Amino acid sequence: MKFKVSILMVLLISFMSQAQETKTTVLDTVVKTDTIIEETKKLEEIKIDQEKAIKEKDAAAKAEQKALREQEKAVKEAEKAKNKADKQAKQLARDQRKHEKEVKQFERQQSRVASAEKGVTRANDRVAREKKSLQKNMERFEKKKRKGKLTEIEVEKENIKISKQQIRIKELEADIESAQKKLGKVRN
Repeated sequence: MKFKVSILMVLLISFMSQAQETKTTVLDTVVKTDTIIEETKKLEEIKIDQEKAIKEKDAAAKAEQKALREQEKAVKEAEKAKNKADKQAKQLARDQRKHEKEVKQFERQQSRVASAEKGVTRANDRVAREKKSLQKNMERFEKKKRKGKLTEIEVEKENIKISKQQIRIKELEADIESAQKKLGKVRN
């Protein structure tokens, strides 16, 4: 029986040593698994941090592009405003030149009207002087005729003078009519 007990003891010791080896391997495996899990977590954190950094860079690039687009838009709007102001200035200058031209044309028209009125007045004055001169000549002629101092040739000469003056008066009256027509045209 001692023999049996010794075999049993040997068996028990060997079994226990094997159990301890298994326990050690399990512990090693658990420790290795924990390290792997920790390393995986660290890698995942690094990956998340890298993704955040990439997203931040993308957001910064997008913001920069948006700022550039807005700046370009502002430059275009400024150019449009400048072009519009230039167009308005040109239009204002054209309008001003047109106005000045119209004023000059109006002044010329007024000058023509004044000139035409002056022409009518002069023509009327000439007709009045000629009529007055004709009247005086006729009175002198009649006076000399009544006294009987004139010969027949002198009477004819005086009649020719009077006829010439009457013709001249008719021409001057025609001039008055043409001057009045001109004045009417100029006023319109």
